[in-house]
Amino acid sequence: GKISIPKKIKNIPVTSIGNGAFLRCSSLTSVTIPDSVTSIGDNVFQDCSSLTSVTIPDSVTSIGEVAFFGCSSLVCVDIKASAPRIKKYAFGDCPNLKTVVFGGDAPSVLGSTIFDGSEKVVVFYLPGTFGWGSKVPQKTAPPSDKAR
Repeated sequence: GKISIPKKIKNIPVTSIGNGAFLRCSSLTSVTIPDSVTSIGDNVFQDCSSLTSVTIPDSVTSIGEVAFFGCSSLVCVDIKASAPRIKKYAFGDCPNLKTVVFGGDAPSVLGSTIFDGSEKVVVFYLPGTFGWGSKVPQKTAPPSDKAR
């Protein structure tokens, strides 16, 4: 089902989602990540086969290796952060991933394989943002707000 990660647990801010936290959680369909989170660990959502979309808040500065790898139902990702560090295969082997929208400058990619096996993906980014070059499989103007 749906899960919302809390901003705080026992009055302590939740700042990261630890490695493998939701690994192979096949019933997870959506997740809400609060703006207190700055880091998404390695293989956090790996093989979450029912996850269809995710919005990553602008507070996130790093997305771990294979974080969303093998999310076979994942269709769209909205990354609000500007220039997050994204490790290799973060969105690899997501065969239905079609749309990734970046809200800021190009990510700092540690490895050029973040979308390997995600053949349908189109990356959208805002005009006036920097660093896109050859970092993405395809680049185009962002969709209108009505299309999001």
